[in-house]
Amino acid sequence: MSDFGDEAFSEFFDNAAVPLHLVGADGRILRANKAELELLGYSEEEYIGHHIGEFHADAPVIEDILCRLTNGEELRSYEARLRHKSGDVRHVLISSNVRRGPAGEFLHTRCFTRDITDRKRAEEARAHALSMTRLATHLQIAREDERRVLARQLHDELIAGLTVAAMDLHNVRMALEARGDPLARNLEMVMRLLQKSVDAKRRIIENLRPTILHELGLAAALRTAAQRFTVRTGIQCRTELADDVKMDEELALLLYRIAQQALDHATLQPGAKEAVIRLSRADNQAVLDVSVEHTPGSGAPAAAHIELEGCQQLLAGWGGSLSMPQQGRMVAVAPLQLQGTDLH
Repeated sequence: MSDFGDEAFSEFFDNAAVPLHLVGADGRILRANKAELELLGYSEEEYIGHHIGEFHADAPVIEDILCRLTNGEELRSYEARLRHKSGDVRHVLISSNVRRGPAGEFLHTRCFTRDITDRKRAEEARAHALSMTRLATHLQIAREDERRVLARQLHDELIAGLTVAAMDLHNVRMALEARGDPLARNLEMVMRLLQKSVDAKRRIIENLRPTILHELGLAAALRTAAQRFTVRTGIQCRTELADDVKMDEELALLLYRIAQQALDHATLQPGAKEAVIRLSRADNQAVLDVSVEHTPGSGAPAAAHIELEGCQQLLAGWGGSLSMPQQGRMVAVAPLQLQGTDLH
């Protein structure tokens, strides 16, 4: 009994939901069901009777498939690319074997085709997104390295020079005062301006690369940031920080930047009355939770779209995530150790 003469087989073949086709020993398509034709967009006249290689996007692949089948090998989920009539490429998995005659002669193949185009495109999209995330993380690390170098140069050269100049001016002012010279008062004003410049430079250095973060860790740096925030804005900022959350310094710096952005964002909307920074450890992950409470009727804080998106990308590069479960609150979660990506 042949495949073509069996009525039950024909019923199954023609109406199967899975794309099916039969290929002869010469590589020409002998039969194809509706699902196969719909998959590739061809009519029976455009498909049946043609060589199967015409519909494969990669000639070496179909040559390998036919060679394997001719040699008696059975294929299971063999990945290939087929050309749609529209010109698009469909990613498929092919499972096939050969039906042979009584004398062992090659009659035709029996091929099952499974469309995985959507899955393949989703995988490619995820891979591209991961690549972009890793690139963003590399750029962030490079930027932080530049900040560190600049901060060191400012400290070693500019701050040191200004400090020496201030000491020299102090000695000159003391000598002028001893002589009763009125220029001493002018020098005192110059020294005050110089001290303000030194303080301003120190704040710039701390913003470029927080010294306390490097020396004492993230919890200490967040406490200092909270204190400075309160002094600068008058908004009370409480901290609930676990000092035993140890992590890579680059991750600590990223979480510190997120906390800075969250606090800076709190001042964009009137009515902020209290901020809370929480740092904890959960399941080998660091959890940073920054929330700002506003007085009733002051309006909801505007969304920090640009900074939030940038932080989300960077955290994703660490295998973490950033969310805003409610207005005025940011929650960052990231593994304490980066795995699976060489960022250095």
